[in-house]
Amino acid sequence: MKNKLNQWRALFPSTQHGVYVNHAACSPVSTRVKSAIDELLTVSSTTHVDNFPVWMETRENLRGILAQMLNTRPAHIGFVKNTSAGLNILADGLSWQRGDHILIAEGEFPSNVYPFLKLQDRGVRVEFVPTPTGRFTTDDFVSRFTAATRLVSVSFVQYHNGFRADLEALGKACRDRGILFCVDGIQGVGAVPLDVTKTYVDFLSNGGHKWLMAPGGLGFVYVGEQLIDRLTVQQVGWLSVKHPWNLREYALDFPEDARRFELATENMLGIYGMKASVSLLMEVGIENIFYHITELIDLLAQGLNEQGWIIRSDLTPIHRSGIISFQSRDEQRIPTKNVFEKLMQSGVTVSYRDGAIRVSPHFYNTENEIRQILEKLSAGV
Repeated sequence: MKNKLNQWRALFPSTQHGVYVNHAACSPVSTRVKSAIDELLTVSSTTHVDNFPVWMETRENLRGILAQMLNTRPAHIGFVKNTSAGLNILADGLSWQRGDHILIAEGEFPSNVYPFLKLQDRGVRVEFVPTPTGRFTTDDFVSRFTAATRLVSVSFVQYHNGFRADLEALGKACRDRGILFCVDGIQGVGAVPLDVTKTYVDFLSNGGHKWLMAPGGLGFVYVGEQLIDRLTVQQVGWLSVKHPWNLREYALDFPEDARRFELATENMLGIYGMKASVSLLMEVGIENIFYHITELIDLLAQGLNEQGWIIRSDLTPIHRSGIISFQSRDEQRIPTKNVFEKLMQSGVTVSYRDGAIRVSPHFYNTENEIRQILEKLSAGV
């Protein structure tokens, strides 16, 4: 991969404007994404204004690429606006009973909390699994399972410290007990390999603007075979049915796949942009991407340790991700927030989350950029 790094970097003009290692917040779009969107706009404003068949073909091509990325079939992929919209499909679609029990890790991003908290009005009990270190084990969840536990929902990767859940172990524990397993994938998919079948995932929701490097406003869900028929379709549009072009039939007959959760014409600019972005990721290879990110984070971690910073992330092989967070060892003398602000002012784009500086490089970032960050930290920025 390293022999093509300059080639990949050339696709990101943002590299000419500082060091961008903030993909856990929002990714820059590549020139391929821009070209794909520009082409759609050009065609739509000139020769083929109503190009619906080509739009739908592009959408299905993207569905297939996403399915390949997750090792599933295209029938299990449905398009939504963002992660929150997808999680609401699950929360609203299940038939809940008073006393049902949901488990969520403490410290989750609100997208993976609010859709389930609203169910408390229906008598559903939502319990947060304590994570005092920002991490959790499968046993932390299993020890709280009861006969009423219906759902476990976790992030693939925690947004604040990059902790990656052992999805396979937790998913199997849920599957063995008939508990549904939901994953918020946005902080991992595109940077970390994921096989939804191997990890027993029943439902996954994922926005496109972070590690998938797509424009904002488009995401997708994965709905497992055993779950599709159990979810009540709450919102219906003309493309939600099996035969949408039978315009006067009015047959509310849903397809037996995740398309039943789609309403009508998608965000086509987003579809074209995401198709270009995920095609690039698949061209590079998710395994290759993760390996490269791991090398960059290892280099940064080594320097941070040498300089005496506190690393908040779990860098063990099973729990590491594309995120590393760190903080000052002496907050009174060197406040972490001040260091973050100085990094930003110096042209290094990172995030400040939960009292720590969060760094999240992607496949086009370089070791030289990591060394620049370390040099700035060593010099007091």
